[in-house]
Amino acid sequence: MRALSDALEAWHVEFHPIGVGEQWVDFQWLAKQYASAVSQLSPERVVVTMDSSDIWAQASSSSIRALFDKVAAGRPIVLALETGCSKGRCTVAPGTSQEVDAATNFTGIPDLTHINGGFVIGRAGALHHMWTFVANNSCCRVTRTRRAGKPSAQLGIGRFVSAHPGLVAYDRTQQLCANVVNVKTNEYRKYYELVPLNATQRSRDGHLTVTKVLRNAHSRVVPAFVHYPGTNPRYRGLPKINARLMEVCDDLLNALSPTRSTLSSGPRRLQC
Repeated sequence: MRALSDALEAWHVEFHPIGVGEQWVDFQWLAKQYASAVSQLSPERVVVTMDSSDIWAQASSSSIRALFDKVAAGRPIVLALETGCSKGRCTVAPGTSQEVDAATNFTGIPDLTHINGGFVIGRAGALHHMWTFVANNSCCRVTRTRRAGKPSAQLGIGRFVSAHPGLVAYDRTQQLCANVVNVKTNEYRKYYELVPLNATQRSRDGHLTVTKVLRNAHSRVVPAFVHYPGTNPRYRGLPKINARLMEVCDDLLNALSPTRSTLSSGPRRLQC
């Protein structure tokens, strides 16, 4: 969470972690946590609910709000997409073949059509509606794995989309969030690139400075957030996948985390 909080501080984005110090229960519990948190805000306020250990910020509050208004096109919720999803909780975002083809041509990434629940942005009132629905409709995965019968937030989000299609827009061109999935394919090396910021582009907040951002190598779009799902401990027992996941995670952590003026000027290496 430190990497995310530092990045948000450097980009001047307000951050309120929830569930700190509590024992993780399941995704139904998570949805209830989100629903409770956003219920305390003005219904029209634009809010992001997201993971904390595998996500980085790359934009200011004003830029995030402008991108939300653009992508949402009047709808109160925007969902980010990924190229694949776990068995038993997969939902393909509805859309015409023309929309999907246009997004593929723009991003250079095929099959960027699956909903990922690790990053959701929307107006607080609509998010309260969605996360309350998810908390009550997230059961259960139907698989032959140890997660069979467990609730899934993404499954619940998919059901919400089916029940309330008019409330949701999709970030098909990765303006708001890039979900970089590296389990089957090295998407990080294939579709993205790290670019340095010049002195006038860098975001600073006193002792914190951001020097690089990740962008889509094809479209040159710099997403407001980068989400790197897949660092779940279940992959730690698979050496080839684990090595690739952790190597990329370490690269992103060192590139996108702000530097601190209180640290020595020498090179530093952080690890996921």
